[in-house]
Amino acid sequence: MAKTVANITAGPAKILLGGTEIPHTENGVMFKISPKNRMRNVDKYGVGNIAVIHTGDDVRVNTTLAEWSAETLSIIYNPGNNTSSGTGSGSGVRYIGVGRSAGFIYTTTTMDVVPFLAADSGKGAYFGKVTPVGEFTVDHKPDSDRLFACEWVALVDETATDGELIGKIRLP
Repeated sequence: MAKTVANITAGPAKILLGGTEIPHTENGVMFKISPKNRMRNVDKYGVGNIAVIHTGDDVRVNTTLAEWSAETLSIIYNPGNNTSSGTGSGSGVRYIGVGRSAGFIYTTTTMDVVPFLAADSGKGAYFGKVTPVGEFTVDHKPDSDRLFACEWVALVDETATDGELIGKIRLP
């Protein structure tokens, strides 16, 4: 294995959902891949494990969105209801509804995590099916911006090749 400091990378990244760049982020973008496993043992060796069997992967992407807009809200709260009311040009109250009946199936899209630095743009990650999950938080503080902390889960893409069912981490 060749060792070279040229392979060390740093810097912020942008997120593309379905090929469209999402609004500004703050505090970076982080993805975490958590392999899930079970241990195999046989009677001959008691409780001593003889193999580790992969049972799947849990992939999460976390970021904080910095723009207060209908676009941002609809990105982070998938079961919301993007609505406008009122009449006439430019009138009406726009909002994202909160609360959905049980059984709603979240819509998915692709996600690209792409470094801003052109020289590193090929060293990102791609996930074939993602959707926002869990809670999102908004701080209303006098000394900070109102940011939307958000988490996405990457799902299995049943059309993908085994070994790439969730996505790809791109190498130089």
